[in-house]
Amino acid sequence: PAQNGEADPRLPSQRRADAISDLVGLALRGDQLPRQRGNRAHLLVVITEENLRTSRGLGLTGSGEDLTAAAIKRIACDAKITPVRIDGNGVPLAVGRTRRTVTPGQWSALVIRDTGCIFPGCDRPAAWCQAHHLIPWEEGGPTDLDNLVLLCDHHHDTIHHHDWEAELGADGHPQVIPPPWIDPSRTPRRNQHWRPLPVGALWE
Repeated sequence: PAQNGEADPRLPSQRRADAISDLVGLALRGDQLPRQRGNRAHLLVVITEENLRTSRGLGLTGSGEDLTAAAIKRIACDAKITPVRIDGNGVPLAVGRTRRTVTPGQWSALVIRDTGCIFPGCDRPAAWCQAHHLIPWEEGGPTDLDNLVLLCDHHHDTIHHHDWEAELGADGHPQVIPPPWIDPSRTPRRNQHWRPLPVGALWE
């Protein structure tokens, strides 16, 4: 159901078709499937340096679950670690413009900031999302963090074709603006499913 409790307007056949499209897209979006036997799992966790050092407090996984600092230290003992600097609002620092599609570093930064689809009520994690340009690339929009947000396939289509808009709020976190026939005041909305991330580092 939608956030307001109304039933999904799509027919069952359309929902199944969308699900198949999502599965195919997930498999095609870079390294989602193992290429050889023995690949270790990849886990994105945000935790402050102090908590990791002292084994106190919690870290937050890319899908929204809590992990103890002790568990994260155990996992990090045999893992590739990628630190990402974050500002006081929990927003990763810009990693620069390079090309039309996001770089691996930009993708990691997006995962830290957005966690999953930014559309209100959506629980699709980052692995099911695409990087959406707020100002379209063909209109001169840069491939930079302050011009990118995460959207699942369904809500990416909603933003492009149903007059919803996406933007970054004053605190650097994403929000969406409904069309006037849904909300005449066009008050920005945020996805409350994902918690804003604390200042910390990304461990992969």
